[in-house]
Amino acid sequence: MPIETLPWDPANNLTSDTARKAYFEAALEDGDPHLIAAALGDIARSNGVVIENFPSPYVADEAFDAGYRAMANDKAREADAIEWANALIGDVENNA
Repeated sequence: MPIETLPWDPANNLTSDTARKAYFEAALEDGDPHLIAAALGDIARSNGVVIENFPSPYVADEAFDAGYRAMANDKAREADAIEWANALIGDVENNA
């Protein structure tokens, strides 16, 4: 009988700065650049979820909110950011 698994996204559980810091420190301790890059992505997504759930009138004006939503939906820009982060991790790894 195969094991049934369910999707799990660590970003959904990184709900505080303390949790995000501990998660990132654990990735740094491991030292694997791919794990560090993945942790950065998880942390970024967790921050996006937190920011997206704030009541917008208390955070910023409508123009800021519209700009944020446009950036969040821009898959090409997201891919560029991931590529940049991976290159940065590679540079750090090569200089270590």
